[in-house]
Amino acid sequence: MSAFLLAVYNFGYFANCVLVSHGYVHIIDYNCQVKVGGLLVKPGDLIYADMHGVISISLSIAPKLAQICQKIQYSEKPVLEKCLPYFTQGLISINEIKEVLDEMKQRKPKMVK
Repeated sequence: MSAFLLAVYNFGYFANCVLVSHGYVHIIDYNCQVKVGGLLVKPGDLIYADMHGVISISLSIAPKLAQICQKIQYSEKPVLEKCLPYFTQGLISINEIKEVLDEMKQRKPKMVK
């Protein structure tokens, strides 16, 4: 599949380079550890990956992490909703952005170690 089609279909993948070639699939192993974006991943690991890289999330903190993410999402919601017209129609002022940033700061949960 071409890189263009991957983008059109929003197909997520990770690779260390773009290589033009014909596909030759040869399964060597499965249910084994692999290296993804420089990170060693084992079967059962919880990983998060995006265009910035790949991280491994300890299963012991996963439930707490989900709760914290929900709180952060709640705190950022005013900013994201206010910025949406800017990105779709160019209809926001810098003062409006400052107002919602202040609201976000008030909503932001306190981080604990």
